[in-house]
Amino acid sequence: PVSRPVLTLRDPSIQPVVGDVMQLHCESLSGSLPITYTFYHEDVNLGSRKAHSRGGASFSLAVTAEHSGNYFCEASNSVQTQRSDSMTLTVKIPVSRPVLTLRDPSVRLVVGDVMELRCEALSGSPPILYKFYHEDVTLGSTMAPSGGGASFNLSLMEKHSGNYSCEAENDLEIQHSELVTVIVTVPVSRPVLTLRAPRAQAEVGDVVELHCEALRGSPPILYQFYHEDVTLGNSSAPSGGGASFNLFLTAEHSGNYSCEADNGQGAQRSEAVALFIPGLTESRSGPVAPGVTGGLLGTVVLAAGALLFYHWLSRKAGGRTASDPSRHSSDSNPQDPTYHNVPGWIELQPVYMNVNSRGEDVVYSEVSCLQKESRNSAASAHSLSHQTDSSVIYAKVKKACTPASGPHQLASPAPHR
Repeated sequence: PVSRPVLTLRDPSIQPVVGDVMQLHCESLSGSLPITYTFYHEDVNLGSRKAHSRGGASFSLAVTAEHSGNYFCEASNSVQTQRSDSMTLTVKIPVSRPVLTLRDPSVRLVVGDVMELRCEALSGSPPILYKFYHEDVTLGSTMAPSGGGASFNLSLMEKHSGNYSCEAENDLEIQHSELVTVIVTVPVSRPVLTLRAPRAQAEVGDVVELHCEALRGSPPILYQFYHEDVTLGNSSAPSGGGASFNLFLTAEHSGNYSCEADNGQGAQRSEAVALFIPGLTESRSGPVAPGVTGGLLGTVVLAAGALLFYHWLSRKAGGRTASDPSRHSSDSNPQDPTYHNVPGWIELQPVYMNVNSRGEDVVYSEVSCLQKESRNSAASAHSLSHQTDSSVIYAKVKKACTPASGPHQLASPAPHR
């Protein structure tokens, strides 16, 4: 009867690799000839060889990734069949080309998100070392001791848009994945609004360009333009950058302007920019031109200035006013002036702020040149001052005229500035 055979690998010191040709040798040291040797892989019959002489038999096998596992052989003659001990064979498999994927790629990636990169070689003998790259710059590495894939987490910043790849390496091979492009969405920064006018001081009829720009933010960006929170219009920047809106100025366009930038990750509003269009008051009782502030304070200042002017002239006249009886008895002195009070405070309305947009104190004076003996003329001029437009403050000064000065003259009030 045949003895129990022994299974060996020819040149067993070399671990077989996919693509190698492995030789299995089975031999019974005793037994009547001929002896038939049969080879098995995990109970699957690989083939048989008949030996008519001593020395056993061999079987050649082109190794694939599936050839790792347990092997044994059987020896059989006409008397008996014997099985060898099993031998475990591990075939070294080079890593395949890995695949890089993003977890949940349908979700839009935004600055601050944590992106998981997953790299996996579908075949390859462990351990496998995975490396992750952004534009050929190494981000980090992860080991997979038992094979399979590995992951790497990255907290996204604005600079992380670009191409990503990974690398798989074992003892036999290094393989690089294909590129995966990642776009990191950057929320818009607070935009800056600038007003571009054809002259230093915009006027009614000018075309003013409103330019809004967010210095950071992923395109496309939609810009909205506002006047006192009322929407004027919008403009899109498909490739990023800023956008403009042209406005034809009318009297109603004084006020505060702002703009808004939005790319779907939260809108940002600019600071307000004030536009002042001078000379827009329509009437004495109409509104003050936008941009002018402190109308009530200006009224008080203007009234105080008129009152001070009146008192100054009174002091020059020795503290006497037109209502002082002693003053009427001094007509013998042709140099003594006669004064009339300025209009009442009720006439001082905020519209007076428009008489001088520079903020200076201006007092208008009505001067009538009266002859010494003409009291009626003074009374007539006094009544005239009350009939004149009350948007002007008057002070009456009596002055003696020489004969060459001709008839009474009445100076026109100074124009509004």
